[in-house]
This record gives sequence, structure tokens and C-alpha cells, in this order.
Amino acid sequence: MNVPGIQIERIDGDRTRDVARFSGCHAESELTVRHIGAELSIADRSNVLAKWRGRGVAHALVGRLVTDARASARRVAPVSAAV
Repeated sequence: MNVPGIQIERIDGDRTRDVARFSGCHAESELTVRHIGAELSIADRSNVLAKWRGRGVAHALVGRLVTDARASARRVAPVSAAV
């Protein structure tokens, strides 16, 4: 999902972190994912700032995760109730 004014950056490390920022704002919201083997991604943490709730930020972060998972033939397992 494309949310006007939001940019999503992927930060790779022990966990993949998709970070959402609105243009001109340094605050961020995130979705973290652990990769288990070559076929499974576990979405284990999400956080959307209260002031950004209801604006499609979480939907955009999950949409990015699903799009990337489909492109790499990975399954996604949400383990956080917020994901």
C-alpha cells in the first residue's frame, strides 16, 4: 500500500527492520522480522506512533512485508497480536 508522504526503509541485520517515516519527520514506526531458513519470515514486533495511527502506516508496513515475501517465495508467520 502506498501512503502519501510516507517512506519505508529496510534495515537488514540479525532481524530485518522495515522503518516508516513521514517526509520531514525524524520519528519512526517499525515492523521487525526474523528470517528462519530460506522459506519462513516471522513478523515479531510492530510499533506505530500514536499520532500516526489510523493513517495506514501499519497497513503499509505489512504490505511491504507481504510483497517482499511473495517475491522471494517466503511464508510469513505473525507472532505478535499487533501484526
